[in-house]
Amino acid sequence: MKKINKINKILIKALIFLIFGIFIQAEENKENFLSQESISKMQIKKLLSGKQDAIKRVATTFDYYSDSIYDIYVTPDFVTMIKFDPEEEIIAVIGGNNSNFEMEQEFGGEDNSVYLFVRPTDLDITSNVNVITNKRIYMFNLYSTLEIFNPFVKFNYLTSENDMKTKIPVKKDFNKNSILMDVNKMDSNYMVTNKNLPFAPTQVFTDGIKTVIILPEEIQEAPVIMVKGTSGNGFEVVNFEYEFNKIIVHRKIKEAVLKLGKKQVRIKHK
Repeated sequence: MKKINKINKILIKALIFLIFGIFIQAEENKENFLSQESISKMQIKKLLSGKQDAIKRVATTFDYYSDSIYDIYVTPDFVTMIKFDPEEEIIAVIGGNNSNFEMEQEFGGEDNSVYLFVRPTDLDITSNVNVITNKRIYMFNLYSTLEIFNPFVKFNYLTSENDMKTKIPVKKDFNKNSILMDVNKMDSNYMVTNKNLPFAPTQVFTDGIKTVIILPEEIQEAPVIMVKGTSGNGFEVVNFEYEFNKIIVHRKIKEAVLKLGKKQVRIKHK
């Protein structure tokens, strides 16, 4: 009898350890499941598609994330309208296939928001487009189709999202023409001297056709730009566009100086 009781006790202990082991394994599986779910959410966050709304041809609202890429479906027969935050202004629209996509920006609506209108010139073409504003960067994949398209796209801005913000003032009276540049030829390999001066550029980039110089928001007076001539015999004044804090020169700058009074900043392509 004593041996039977002893055996029963051993079996009970073994059963307890078995149940405990099953419980621990279940918890580990739960953690692994949650980890996979988190990974899945991260993957979804990276690439957001408007295809389901494009099938229905209804408006699309994306949650904005600074690291997301948005799939948008467009068609030659209609214009797709993309609305940005009322406090945003478009600095540059950089596309990989600008020649086959017509893009134009306008202000409108009760809050005077900026809108980007997109229309492809042909079917079955794609392109990636990066839109740089004074507050954020948007990354789009554009797909030209016949049957489905997104007529209207807007964004829901989450307060917890750490948006990329640049120091550029918000104004509504600058030239409405977008700075369209080829993303495959984008080059920002410039050296800037005297960066401590108040008119020293914060960014300089070129696509080989035009050069864009972005000045700081605190600037009170625009400098004069002089570009080194093709012959290399000194600097010369050139025609340029000035859009609130952007200097746009319609050529690739190899070397230039910005002058304000007796002070100057030198810009040189590396």
